[in-house]
Amino acid sequence: MGFAQLMLHTDNLPDEHHENANIIYNSGTHLLTLINDAVQNCTESELKKYTPSLLTTQHLNVMPAEWLTQLSDALLQGETAHLMMLIHDIPPTQAFLSEQMTELVMEFQFEYRASRNTT
Repeated sequence: MGFAQLMLHTDNLPDEHHENANIIYNSGTHLLTLINDAVQNCTESELKKYTPSLLTTQHLNVMPAEWLTQLSDALLQGETAHLMMLIHDIPPTQAFLSEQMTELVMEFQFEYRASRNTT
């Protein structure tokens, strides 16, 4: 969401990229709202039981810089098929990263479709 906000405040960003950054930011905001609602409705013991590990930049640091560049480009262009292909290339030793990235792409795809249906 922070990177999307930075993109939204860039003056010379092409309209298509601005629209994509807006979709990313709105999708992230919606997901954050859903997570906050779920957390508020859980008791502390339930929350401890179901809290997954968070995806961090350290998880991404195991991947080559070229892969991260391709991932970023595919995300900005809304190329879900390319994103899934890149995720498929994640080594089996990084299964957590693969699972988390797949979930993020699926959420992004859902939100993108929902935003296209409302316009």
